[in-house]
Amino acid sequence: MRSRPFTAVAAAFVLALSSAACGGDDEPVAVEPTSGDIVPPSEPVDGVPTPLVETPTGSTGESGSDASNDDGESGGKKAAERKPSDNLLTKVAADSTDLTNFTTALNAAGLAGTLGNDGPYTVFAPNNDGFAKLGTRLDTLLQPASKAELVNILSFHIVKGEYKAKDLKNGKLLTTLQGTRVRVTKKDNAVMLGNSNVKGQVVSSDLIGGNGVIHVIDTVLAPKTK
Repeated sequence: MRSRPFTAVAAAFVLALSSAACGGDDEPVAVEPTSGDIVPPSEPVDGVPTPLVETPTGSTGESGSDASNDDGESGGKKAAERKPSDNLLTKVAADSTDLTNFTTALNAAGLAGTLGNDGPYTVFAPNNDGFAKLGTRLDTLLQPASKAELVNILSFHIVKGEYKAKDLKNGKLLTTLQGTRVRVTKKDNAVMLGNSNVKGQVVSSDLIGGNGVIHVIDTVLAPKTK
């Protein structure tokens, strides 16, 4: 008879252990929401690059394609990024302290609007020292009465099409807006432009504008009569 209480106690002890074991099996279930809570933070992490990509798709592949276009100066995106406000006159010539006489002459000749067009153009722009070689003749050319002559001279410095330094091969002839051609001459590291009348040396190359390129020369060229 004394064994019954012991048996009951043992049974109660086994039941308690069984209940504890069942409670332990529930703990991993409670962990699942915790592991699930890790997922939402990972979503904004993946989404972080999206506002950094220029295209609305947020595709890193498209972003890489844009970057490759920027590497080449003649790439499609490079041309597309050119804005009218970045034309040769306003972006390059007007911003250069060494081309102030050139821009003044362009305005006096009424050619500023030409360099604001789509182009592209290649401009051989005489620097201030080049215009200084004209002496008092420059003042005469800037007068309204000399506008036709000034247009004739300046249009000889403008070529339709974009020719960068690498395109200026020795002996190359470029047809100017004036109607006659200017010859490229290369000797050693010097690049000269002009004709039998006057030649000028390129002192600065590849000044890129929204509608073409400028090469700065040290002399005002003199066109031949057509």
